[in-house]
Amino acid sequence: MLFKLVTWVLLAILLAVAAKVLWFLDLNKRVYNHRPGKCQLVEGPVNGAEDIEYLESEGLAFITSGIFYMAPRPGVEGKIFLYDFNDPATKYKATELKIKNKPAKFQAHGITSWVENGKVFLYVVNHHQPEFTHSIEVFEFNKVDRSLTHLKTFKHENFIRDKFVFTNDGSAQTARMNLIEMLLGLKAGSIGYFDGQDVHWLLERDSSPNGLWVDLKKMVLFVASPNSECVKVYNLAKDFKSISFISQIDLLTSPDNLYMDKTGHLWTGAHPVMSKLSELESCNRKPRAGIERAPSQVLRIQFSADYKTAEVTEPYTDDGRQLCCSATAVHDGKGNLLIGSVAAELVHCEYTEHTI
Repeated sequence: MLFKLVTWVLLAILLAVAAKVLWFLDLNKRVYNHRPGKCQLVEGPVNGAEDIEYLESEGLAFITSGIFYMAPRPGVEGKIFLYDFNDPATKYKATELKIKNKPAKFQAHGITSWVENGKVFLYVVNHHQPEFTHSIEVFEFNKVDRSLTHLKTFKHENFIRDKFVFTNDGSAQTARMNLIEMLLGLKAGSIGYFDGQDVHWLLERDSSPNGLWVDLKKMVLFVASPNSECVKVYNLAKDFKSISFISQIDLLTSPDNLYMDKTGHLWTGAHPVMSKLSELESCNRKPRAGIERAPSQVLRIQFSADYKTAEVTEPYTDDGRQLCCSATAVHDGKGNLLIGSVAAELVHCEYTEHTI
């Protein structure tokens, strides 16, 4: 009798896990293409435009390319591109930035900026091949010759896999263990604040915290959780060393990086079909009949004044033929939407409010 009971309990657990995995893989989803206006590929990045940092004061976007994420990418070099929204002559063209004192091992991932006394500094998450160790690299942008100078490398034992508020989207350091964490929805990630010397944990355990955004008043922290298919919102303490939960906005899709425009709308490049995320090598193939590439999706999230509820709209989706595996989206407030991908193209769309 006891044996039968244990057997039924184990079977129920296995079925629950299987159902959760099937739901997570989005095998029931179908993506339909639509655009907010004219959308065109941007010349330049071909090995990814994983994250975009937009400086509204300058009208410039800095784009990371060539991410190394556990799986080797032979011959792919980490780069940073510049996209100038102000120059009509370079529309649909991103320029690779020359990097002085470039780190010997550089595979760019997340990126953010800091402006002080007119100087622009970029903080870039770096994953080193082949050992898959992690650091944050600091660069200064030279506005005259439009180049970067590497200034400093930050390393810490708690920089496990990402972005100082920073996220580790998991604890696994191999592709196989990372897949297990994702499928089981384990709370293996963390959020921390690095004060220049040590890490202060904001959340020691969470489900796949990935893209981050802090509002202009530095009071509210937004965290994208791909595995939980949601964006979580927190109050952020003045010293950046603690947070308190406000809300969770469920999206039924997997958000990646985050960007908030000057109107307070939060944008994310998302992965509508997670089962396709493991097929990044397909992004390196030219779109053609018979080749399925990972689809792309852009969401715009408009929060209520208290951040407890939100209206979500979808300006862009693509089945992978134009853009493979979207990771980020930036709206400049002037009718331009720049969409980056994990391992392939960069797309520029014309955008107006009435198109969503």
